[in-house]
Amino acid sequence: MKFTEQEYEIIKNKVVEVEASLSGEIVPVIASQSDDYLEAGFRGSLILAMAAAIQLIILQQFQLVWVPHPLLFLLGLMVVFSYLGHLLVMKSEILKRFFGGSLMERRVFEKANMAFLNHEVFKTEERTGILIYMSLLERRVCVIADSGINKLVAKGVWEAAIDLMVNQIKLGKPVDGLLVGITELGNILKKYGFHKTNADINELSDDLIVKP
Repeated sequence: MKFTEQEYEIIKNKVVEVEASLSGEIVPVIASQSDDYLEAGFRGSLILAMAAAIQLIILQQFQLVWVPHPLLFLLGLMVVFSYLGHLLVMKSEILKRFFGGSLMERRVFEKANMAFLNHEVFKTEERTGILIYMSLLERRVCVIADSGINKLVAKGVWEAAIDLMVNQIKLGKPVDGLLVGITELGNILKKYGFHKTNADINELSDDLIVKP
């Protein structure tokens, strides 16, 4: 997952533009994925490798195919199909079939909370930092606001903005999704009274944070 310098600049400029009329501080984060999902890869590898092995055994049994060294061929086939199974399973839609959406939701939420702490989104005087965490493999977005915002804005208020961002991820346009999300969050914050005052200063970085 790579972004151009222009994309970094576009996102930063959008944060600066939106924050110009806000007392809130928006921190955008994009992650390629929120977990390795090793258990999913293992299951996929095992299932596809076993399927390949069974098929070869059946073909051998009925003499529909002949190989000179069946055991070595079988082992090689299982290794190849094991690798293919791992690659196949590590796709968003197939991961959902293996685990449902619940595991992916948890992993994204956990990583979003870690990002909130690691990037010190809480370090504003009025506790008005807000994190947008976008995870591409899972096609999930988390919005985590600090206590100063949570006092006035219920968590469910962000859902419409989250849906807009997720739709753009599904279209393969995460940058567009982030731009839409930053704008929408800014509108929501203004609606709830988080207007910029003369005393407000920029306390958090406006840069896009990218996690591999």
